[in-house]
Amino acid sequence: MDTIGATQGSCTLLAIPMNDTASPVAHDDVWDAGDMGCGILMINLRKRLRAMPGQTLKLIALDAGAPEDIPAYCRMTGNTLLHVEAGERSYWIRAKQ
Repeated sequence: MDTIGATQGSCTLLAIPMNDTASPVAHDDVWDAGDMGCGILMINLRKRLRAMPGQTLKLIALDAGAPEDIPAYCRMTGNTLLHVEAGERSYWIRAKQ
């Protein structure tokens, strides 16, 4: 079975078995934040992740700062960034318990 695993900056992405579906990582919920600015995006992301401990959220964020802000947010809060699809601006985040 193929796995996904890489290092992005100082954040190591976990090796996760790939699914046979269109999404590379299984997820429990999807949130398309569109072009929401990173300030309000982080506030709403915090609320969403707190409501789903241990589950995985697929986040779609088009804000220009998201590629740096989302990994940093995960490192600072203890949530796990599982996978990033840079071209699609998609992030799979496992909420901490």
